[in-house]
Amino acid sequence: MRHCPKFVDKNRQLAVVTTITCWDEPPRFRHQVTRQLTRFYNVLYVERSSANLCKDRHLNRYEQINEHLVIYRPPQIPRILLRFYGRLSFFHTIIDWLTLKKIEATVKKTGYINAILINFQFDFSSIMSSGIFYPKVYLCNDEFPNQAPRQWQRKLFSKYEDKVIRRADCCFVHSTPLFEKFRSRHKNVHVLLPGHEFNLDRPPEPGNLQRHKKKQISVCYMGYIDKRISLEWLLEVVSHERLSLYLIGPVKDTIDLLPLYEFSNFEMISPFEGEALQSVLQSMDVCVIPFDIKLEVVKACTPNKLFQYIACGKPVVISNMNHLIELPDKFIYVANSAKEFVECIVKAHNEDCDELITQRIELARQNSWDTRGNQLHLILKSYMKD
Repeated sequence: MRHCPKFVDKNRQLAVVTTITCWDEPPRFRHQVTRQLTRFYNVLYVERSSANLCKDRHLNRYEQINEHLVIYRPPQIPRILLRFYGRLSFFHTIIDWLTLKKIEATVKKTGYINAILINFQFDFSSIMSSGIFYPKVYLCNDEFPNQAPRQWQRKLFSKYEDKVIRRADCCFVHSTPLFEKFRSRHKNVHVLLPGHEFNLDRPPEPGNLQRHKKKQISVCYMGYIDKRISLEWLLEVVSHERLSLYLIGPVKDTIDLLPLYEFSNFEMISPFEGEALQSVLQSMDVCVIPFDIKLEVVKACTPNKLFQYIACGKPVVISNMNHLIELPDKFIYVANSAKEFVECIVKAHNEDCDELITQRIELARQNSWDTRGNQLHLILKSYMKD
């Protein structure tokens, strides 16, 4: 689509979401937040290409997803400039300013003169200075500057993020470590935990609620499969004769899964969404989050998949991350080593019962993405009253 589509319901305010994440990727935190925003606002989802993540992106500049959601893809940054974008602040500033002007022009093309801004980019400070956005929100769901490979880049990226934080009207974070980091830099910091999008009126199959303790235990990890996951722990799982391992999700080139394919009790499953994903998770015995706690980037206290697992009634075995959210007994089992990880999986399966399944699903009712969306909307409204 060459021309920007206009939103039909002009009584709705416009919200602009800025991110480097493609809309058609498997759902992540920013997709889930965007879907919630469409309950209350018309949303322009700006899919930037500064990180060159979207190699197979559509050629269309605009894409109408539904009556309340339009995707906008600014012109791609030439490859030769990408090398300088992440290294030289001068190039970074120029490219961001040019992108900002494109976004502001697109907002006007949709028929609006101002909008709410939800910025997911830690280094996009230029947009935080624009006069057409209020409130300007920085939503941070990870320690992005610390993920840079070199020390000088981490320092540079931290400066970018500091500027974004200072220029924001409010910030949202989704973990205790991030809250502690942000509250020393900004007075308006809110916690927005992840949730789930499953239909809880669709109960698990009777065979799962009243199953006998079978010999083989199905173990499932769902999500992006990358360097955060401990391959050592996964190999410990498939080395156990009672455990079958299923991985659901896209595989990044930062992890080599070839050793797992040597085991017959391992299966790789393509990504699912919605009811299909819910059905697959409900068919499993134990869901896991085997993040490598030795890595600097692993600091989440509420991984995005946690409440999705719980909404399916599953016990969760997770590595011992700092500031892990507190949940009732036998909802999550915490492991400190590969051996303990397997022991926790067996224990979680043996202790599971109909009562626990029902309790987990009831807790999930309080932690849906609709609940999070209501929270976000109320906070945004409070700033618009100022």
